[in-house]
Amino acid sequence: MKKTFFLAAFLIFAINVYGQVGNNSFNTASWKLLDNAQRAYDQGDIMMAIKLAENARQARSEEFTNAATTMENALIPTAVQRRGDLIPDIRTIWTERKEAQALAVLDDALLLHSEEDFDNSITKVCEWYNSRKVYPEAEYLLAKLYMLEGEYCIAADFYEQAIMHSDILDVQDEKISILYDFAYLDELRNNDDGYENKLLAIIDYNDSKKTPQELVSSQNYINAIIRATSSRTRSIDNFFLLYRLSDYDIISASIELASYYSENSRDNDAFQYSCIAVLTSFTRIYEIITNRNVKYVYNVDSSSGSRYIALENFFEEALKYSDVQKWMKDNKVWNSFYVFGKLLLEYRGNSQMANDIFNVLNDVSPDSYVKNAAATMLNGLNQ
Repeated sequence: MKKTFFLAAFLIFAINVYGQVGNNSFNTASWKLLDNAQRAYDQGDIMMAIKLAENARQARSEEFTNAATTMENALIPTAVQRRGDLIPDIRTIWTERKEAQALAVLDDALLLHSEEDFDNSITKVCEWYNSRKVYPEAEYLLAKLYMLEGEYCIAADFYEQAIMHSDILDVQDEKISILYDFAYLDELRNNDDGYENKLLAIIDYNDSKKTPQELVSSQNYINAIIRATSSRTRSIDNFFLLYRLSDYDIISASIELASYYSENSRDNDAFQYSCIAVLTSFTRIYEIITNRNVKYVYNVDSSSGSRYIALENFFEEALKYSDVQKWMKDNKVWNSFYVFGKLLLEYRGNSQMANDIFNVLNDVSPDSYVKNAAATMLNGLNQ
């Protein structure tokens, strides 16, 4: 009964919004439909969510097609064409000719972008409308919905479309979420190449936001971190005291890539991403801890007689917060530190730092698999 009522209400709503679209007025019908689709998804009504998301795509196409057509038709008259292409000149002639709809469409575009963003060109405004007939947000939701339904091929098609159209996402960084979810789908389908490529695409997207100088500086810093792991005298405490990384968007991607490359014996790639994974995770957790406990300090005391007291205390502090515990579990942080220790030993040949890591994990990790694996590695080191 409830579903029948919801469907009836939707049909009434849809008739109203499509009536508005049919009148060539640019509006928010597609956004409203997608918002309702998201609500249905959140409530677990998958079929209704799919229907609403598909309607949102259709509404978006009609909205922007009608808007572009309205402007293009208003540009056809010879008197308008003689005014050239500059937005102020076209606005003047449209005002004289009482082209109210075309002016409204133009004003809608200029609410989001300035005339300078369009190079003061009316043609570019028309091109902008034509380029936005697709709806990547709706494609992303449909991908998630079909993945839940087990329709992996259909889901993959929608993920591909969402990525293809990601340059027009309202929130550009949502591309990262799309890539993470698509990587998970590839993992479910045992598509190793696709899985790796999506994770690397997340790294590339993050790098694309940096200047060339920042990229060079970042890689040099990572190379310095890798070189530091060759020291047989530096403790693990001092390692985490000296180095920090804060590209938080790529934490999960780095953790997954480190594990993936390690499992496939690509140790050089694995170790680079392992360093990024543990240092970025550490930096994020440290930021949270110090925001909540202003008295906390990651303090390395060489007189303590222990090589790993600071890192152990760090994890003990982190485990005081249930949300941090959950985040570490969900993002496989404990396993990433284990992989780091394993690579320190087997790839870098640094048994001392590896020993420090395994001792810490054996002492404080709540993950029984990691705890037992670390204990096994310690037994091997002590024989």
